[in-house]
Amino acid sequence: MTNKEKEKTHFWINTYGECVYFSNYDSEIGYPSFHYEIACREFPNEKDPEDKLMDLGWIKVGSVVYHVPYSIKEPTQAQIDTLFDLKLLNDFHLKFNGRLEKYMKN
Repeated sequence: MTNKEKEKTHFWINTYGECVYFSNYDSEIGYPSFHYEIACREFPNEKDPEDKLMDLGWIKVGSVVYHVPYSIKEPTQAQIDTLFDLKLLNDFHLKFNGRLEKYMKN
């Protein structure tokens, strides 16, 4: 997957429902994780910035590991609205004890 493709599909949704993308990157560099790069920009002094974003309740979208948007905390109404607008609400999962549970049960 190219950086241009990752830019649109690998991002975070903060607790205000805003999509946070990795932009202004060097197109010559193959970044292993846009999620990690975004987290480092948000919390440059944290030992594990991705864990910090998860602890704050941010939603990870485009995960290479899980392939579904997920969070470790209940989403805010703003996040639910954003997931709905992006047509991702039905795919959203919560992560508990290392397992993903579907948020919206049909």
